[in-house]
Amino acid sequence: MKIIENILDLNKDVLEQKQVQEQQSVISSLKKCLKLFEVEKESIKNKDEDIKNLFDSSNKKPIGFLRTDFLDNIEEETKKHDFHRINGAITLLKVEIKSLNNKINKHDFLLSIKDISKNKDSSSKDNNTSKQFNDDEKEIYELFNKVKNDLLDLEGLISSELEKAE
Repeated sequence: MKIIENILDLNKDVLEQKQVQEQQSVISSLKKCLKLFEVEKESIKNKDEDIKNLFDSSNKKPIGFLRTDFLDNIEEETKKHDFHRINGAITLLKVEIKSLNNKINKHDFLLSIKDISKNKDSSSKDNNTSKQFNDDEKEIYELFNKVKNDLLDLEGLISSELEKAE
């Protein structure tokens, strides 16, 4: 009887130890995710400035793509622990960023065409291209702000999961 009690106690200790290790792993992964966000914030802040300057006609320059590799790294960490809400939010963000990057690519291409046509003949202006260009800039601005807000929501979701785990 004593042997069975010892085995049960040992099993209980092993189970508790595994639970503690799993919790520590979850906390470590979530902290790593928040660190990845912290590193990316500067890049997002710089991109925010570029996009705010879209409407400054004297400062027309290519915007460049918004990176998504940090989301891949966050997703890799959260998949280890089945954070379905976080992974769903990441998937949505990737789609939004892809759409934004497509708009940015079109914008940057139209900007290069505009520069070429301006250099060739300053009196010829394509009003349709200019209108499309301005519409694209407004859409880029709106899409970027949505992405930025969704990134903040994702960061909040990760922080919330971390609080629960600690």
